[in-house]
Amino acid sequence: MYDRRGVTKIVLGDYEGAIADFDSAIHIKPEEARFYTNRARAKEALGQLESAKADFEKAKELDSDVRKGTVLPK
Repeated sequence: MYDRRGVTKIVLGDYEGAIADFDSAIHIKPEEARFYTNRARAKEALGQLESAKADFEKAKELDSDVRKGTVLPK
């Protein structure tokens, strides 16, 4: 639920809201790489580049197939 809502918020430009939703998704399922990637995209849009980079790195650590910029719910 949080992942889909977060993606919708990214599309709408509500990056802070998206980050909050991805934080919740990560709290529930911390092993899901796409949550980190999606949160990184929102952080990147806000200029939080170091934090976004850390999220991208965590996503790649969890799933080596992760591509930067993936914003797709399953």
